[in-house]
Amino acid sequence: MDSGKLGQIYSVHVRQTHDAGCQGTLFSGFYHPLENGGGAMNDMGYKAAHILWNLLGMPKEVSCSTQYISPLSREWKAEESAVAVYSYENGTVAVAESGWMTPKYQCTLDVFGTRGCVTARDSLITYRIGEEGWKTVSEKDFPAAKPYPLNYWIENIQNDRPDVYYGVDEAMDVTRMIMAAYRAAAQTQKL
Repeated sequence: MDSGKLGQIYSVHVRQTHDAGCQGTLFSGFYHPLENGGGAMNDMGYKAAHILWNLLGMPKEVSCSTQYISPLSREWKAEESAVAVYSYENGTVAVAESGWMTPKYQCTLDVFGTRGCVTARDSLITYRIGEEGWKTVSEKDFPAAKPYPLNYWIENIQNDRPDVYYGVDEAMDVTRMIMAAYRAAAQTQKL
């Protein structure tokens, strides 16, 4: 995206889902609003919003829709599926989809620009620029992964070293994105 080869970015879609809700393997604390603070959007949606924040920064507005599928979800009002649509100052529209009811784990990213697009499905990344055909990025060409944030945070505390990957401002911005999506979902108007 930074190189400009995709042209003007106009749409981004991130999907972060797993099957623990439909498999019945989530412990009840995930559904409890005081223990988890929300449902699938607070869990998987945070990951999707974090990807959007890294690619696009802070949005200017959000709309959101949530679903309560299982009896436990409806009882505790913890959504098992959510779609947040973020709009940005430059006109880009981004979708953060999260859920616990997908038959398998899915991590997908689609970035669409005026000259090309990139699609990532788990560890398969393909792209197309202009009239060129689709190309695949080999895993050996992936940049080194950052450490998992929670483990990294604990290791930094244990070893008294500074955080060079993640920051409080970043965490606060992504939390603001999630909280704004929850407020938007609560204000959804029925037609």
